[in-house]
Amino acid sequence: MSRRWAVGAAVLALLAAPTPLAWAADPVTAGGSADLRLAWRKPSGPVAPGESVETPVVVTNHGPATATQLELTMTVLGDHWPGGPYEDVAHRCWTDPGVVMCLLSDLAPGQSVTLPVGWRFPREAAGTTYEAPASFSGAPDDPDTSNNADSVHFVIAAPPPAPHRPARDATAGAAVTAGATAGALVVAGGAVLLWRRSRRAR
Repeated sequence: MSRRWAVGAAVLALLAAPTPLAWAADPVTAGGSADLRLAWRKPSGPVAPGESVETPVVVTNHGPATATQLELTMTVLGDHWPGGPYEDVAHRCWTDPGVVMCLLSDLAPGQSVTLPVGWRFPREAAGTTYEAPASFSGAPDDPDTSNNADSVHFVIAAPPPAPHRPARDATAGAAVTAGATAGALVVAGGAVLLWRRSRRAR
C-alpha cells in the first residue's frame, strides 16, 4: 500500500509542477509578425502593340515569422488582362470583375515567390498608357504595410509616322505629258519629211 501511495504522490507532483508543455506554440511564430514586400519587375521602356512583355511580381518574406494565408490581388483596368503562367505557381487563382486574385503558399522567413505575369497589348492601344496595381494581405499582421503594394506602368508605343510623299501637281504633270507628246510628233513629223524629201531626190 505504501508503494502505491508513493507512486500516486509522484504523479500528482509531476502534474502540478510548472513545466512547459512540449507541444506549446513557438512564441516567434505565434506572436511574431512577418514583414512582407511586393514588387513588380518593370518593363525597360515603351512596349510595342502585339509585343509579349514579361513583368513578374515577386513577394518576399523578411521575417521573423512565417507568412501564411497570403492573398495576392491584381487590379485589371480596361480590357487588358494579364497572361500566365502565374496560375502554375500560385496555390489557386480566380477572377472577379476587374481583379485577378491568387492564394499563395506559406512563406518562411527569407523565402520569396515569383509569379510569372505576361502582357500583350492590341494595336488599338498604341499611343496610350496602362497601369496595373497589385497588393496582398496575409497573416500574421505585417508591421510595415508601406511595401505591400506596387504598380507596373506601361507606355504603349505609337505607330511610326507614315513616310512623307509630296503631292503630285496634276497640272504640271499634264503639261509635261503634253510637251513630251508634242516633241514626239515634231520628231516623227521631221523624220517623215526627211524620208519624203530623200525619196523625191531620186
